[in-house]
Amino acid sequence: EESDDELEKLFAPGGKGKRRKKSDETARMEVLDFLSKMEIAVEEDARAYAAGKPAVKKLKLLPEVERKLKMVELHEAFLRHGLLSVLRAWLDLLPDGNLPNLTIRTSLIKLIEQLPVSTDSHERKDELKRSGLGRNILFLSTLEEETPKNRTVCKKLVEKWSRPVYELSSHYGDIHVGRETVDTDERRPKKSKTSAVDHSADYGERGYRHHAMVPERSSTQYVKQPRLEIDPSEIKARTQTADQRRVRQLVGKVAKNKSKGGQAYTPSVEGRGL
Repeated sequence: EESDDELEKLFAPGGKGKRRKKSDETARMEVLDFLSKMEIAVEEDARAYAAGKPAVKKLKLLPEVERKLKMVELHEAFLRHGLLSVLRAWLDLLPDGNLPNLTIRTSLIKLIEQLPVSTDSHERKDELKRSGLGRNILFLSTLEEETPKNRTVCKKLVEKWSRPVYELSSHYGDIHVGRETVDTDERRPKKSKTSAVDHSADYGERGYRHHAMVPERSSTQYVKQPRLEIDPSEIKARTQTADQRRVRQLVGKVAKNKSKGGQAYTPSVEGRGL
């Protein structure tokens, strides 16, 4: 009986054998409190920098920022309560246009890469747009003064976040998996009620049109990127083969006429006779 009681205590709520997840309210309060500390560090550094004093508040808080943002169970709460905007503030240029501390930039870029910021989600996409973090990451991805390693990570983030602009999946394997089409009847121009002409009528049938028709715009939307069925290099090879064939025919024609009458043959610049 004693062993049963001990086992129940071990797995009871609050027991050592059971790791309880933080409640939503506890996580929310912890996240809001820490985001406030990060914002205060930005403000205090700005005042110190303006006064010509060392701005080290963010640098001192950085180890704690790294610990908090590596807690996966807090990621969603952080993102819901404005983490991206705070990170943007930490990566903003200093008042005189200088870059923030390299240690801070390198650490934050790594942490941002690990965050679940998937722009396939409309909510995440809106948060990213509102925060302005994407602009800072884009800026750093092209900045020569940034380290090559940081630029590489920033470029990957820009690529990942910009794919929804082109309506592509963030999973590269989905790009050429196949082609899906969606008919959009609302975009298709409606036929006039007064027109009794059947555009598909054959020659000799009622409604057949003898004049050229204006081609209509396709009313098909592609959900996935279409696959290119013909290799451009193959098209180039075909074109070169056709040109070479024309040259051979022209040379043969010249030789044939020359052997017949002994008179030079002048080929047509328009290609007549070929």
